Amino acid sequence: MTKPSWQDFGTFDESAYPELWDGVVGAWCPSLGPTGLKLHDHSRRNNWGTLTNMDAATDWTISGGQYALDFDGTNDYVTAGSFSGQPVVGLSVWLKPANTITAAASGGVLMQMRFGTANTWYLALGSATINLTNEYITVIDTSAAGSGYRAGVTDGGSIASDMWSHIFVRWTGAAYEIWFNGANKTLSVVGTPLLAMANAMYLACVDGDGAGPRAFYSGQIDDVLQYSRTLSPNEIRRLYLLGRGGIYERRRRTLRRVGVEQGAAFKAYWARRNSQIIGGGV
Repeated sequence: MTKPSWQDFGTFDESAYPELWDGVVGAWCPSLGPTGLKLHDHSRRNNWGTLTNMDAATDWTISGGQYALDFDGTNDYVTAGSFSGQPVVGLSVWLKPANTITAAASGGVLMQMRFGTANTWYLALGSATINLTNEYITVIDTSAAGSGYRAGVTDGGSIASDMWSHIFVRWTGAAYEIWFNGANKTLSVVGTPLLAMANAMYLACVDGDGAGPRAFYSGQIDDVLQYSRTLSPNEIRRLYLLGRGGIYERRRRTLRRVGVEQGAAFKAYWARRNSQIIGGGV
């Protein structure tokens, strides 16, 4: 199997989809290739993640022809530093759980972000993880009194273990929306916006209230993006249709014939690529 190369990808002005980079404040993409016990932040904010209780030789795995990070559901997780001053109102993540996720099953926590000592926000899978009912994808915001604000998918669906799925969480200005594989699946929403993060971010577990890491996610994660702007429905669908790593695809550089001269004695053809002549003949 041909493994992906860093040279196959680009960011920002190199991307074929620069509009999808607008507002990105965090970008972690394991599919771009192994980086040892560090997970690179391609948003250029240098918020690198640290693989904890993980093996760089085995937990970078090939799945669907691309790399991904594999979490054992026991004690594996990634933590990244804080980046105060940036709001987070959109979250995109690809996942392939080790077991099918339903409303009745505990699937662990995909991501946690803390906004001070009391306000913890996290994306959980399966109601048993957080003692809720009938929700197989749940957003929790503990800034509210009691059990916290939540937005959950409650339509009796599931997340298959044998395929990659895409989740996008969007703050609309009034409530959270959960998009699953390009479709808006939220049936009930309440909440407050994600404010500037002031504490560490966790992938594949929750670590709030001083209780230590717990509710570990089991399965694979790829292409985690955080946005400081609200994406449109068309942009969310595009992220899904592009697939894992799609936002990193470089612009296609094609040969363009920019001039043809013909005369009685000769014909000249030349092609130009990126302002450099690369071929020609007389």
